[in-house]
This record gives sequence, structure tokens and C-alpha cells, in this order.
Amino acid sequence: MATYREDAAARIGRRGLTLFQGSQQSLGGIRRCIGAFGDAGGDVAQVPIGRFVVVGESDAAARKAALPAAEKLTAGYRRSGEQVKRRISTEEELETERWLREVAIIGSPDTVAARIAELRDEFAFGNFMLVTGFLGNLPQEAVVRTIELFATEVRPRFQAMVQPSRTLPGENALASQSAGRR
Repeated sequence: MATYREDAAARIGRRGLTLFQGSQQSLGGIRRCIGAFGDAGGDVAQVPIGRFVVVGESDAAARKAALPAAEKLTAGYRRSGEQVKRRISTEEELETERWLREVAIIGSPDTVAARIAELRDEFAFGNFMLVTGFLGNLPQEAVVRTIELFATEVRPRFQAMVQPSRTLPGENALASQSAGRR
């Protein structure tokens, strides 16, 4: 279940349901909701987290693609007032540059993989939800390029960053003993 409110996140946790944290939510909002959810007995490791993502060949290329879309999106959010009223974001978090830093994940494959790993380290989430398009504001070619680069470049980098070693306890000792007997 998705919510942007701590009281609802706590109810979800008490009922043993899974909390979903969406792409529009600020990191502060995610922290508050996941904290309330976990404090109420919810399994934080099962929480999927979504983020708006733009991947480019470089940080500059991703920013160039993302900035006009982010400006339109955040202007719409500020105009409607819904993001603030529903406690999804604060007015300050809807400033475009801050939104690009704190809500969206934009950059080269290395940058995006590192940012997702940072989120994983902080929140220990269950799944990452890639959200492209900035709600229809990102040009189709940038969406397609993001998906291609995410699949071929970001995902393998991220998996390498968070995947535990496949060596079993004692495995190296056994291999060394076997090599010494030859």
C-alpha cells in the first residue's frame, strides 16, 4: 500500500501489509514513513521504493535531458499545491534544482548506480522501481535511452555494488588445503 503519511504507514505496518514508497516522495518523507512503518512492526526489507530516473552517457547529458522535464513537472506540482497539501513534498523540495538532487536520480550509469546503492544502504528496500518519463514531460528518446542504459549499464553496476560475496564460509580454506595436497 502506498502512503505519504506516517500515521498510515504505521497502520500498514501493524497490519502486516507491504508499504510502497513512490517516485514523487521526498527523501525526508520516505524516511518518516519507513521509520513509522518499521516502528509499527513492518518489514522494511520488503518496501519497494520508486524514483524518477534519467540515465545518460554522462552526468551532463542526463542533466541536459532531465532539466526541461523537471522544470515542467515541478512547476506543475507547485501550481497545483497537491504535493505540499498531501505532504508528499515541501515547497522547498519542489524547487527544481533541489528536486533533481533529492527526488530524481539523474546521471551517468556510474552515478545512477551509486545513488541507488546509497538509497539501498540507507533504506534497505526490497525492490527499486524505475520510473521514467517524468510523468510525460521527458522526450520519448530520453525515456528509451534511460531504459537501455539502465538495463545494460546501471543494473549490472548496482548488482555488483550490493551483491554479497558468493564464497561460502570455509570455502577458501578448503580450496587451499586441496591445492596443498597436489
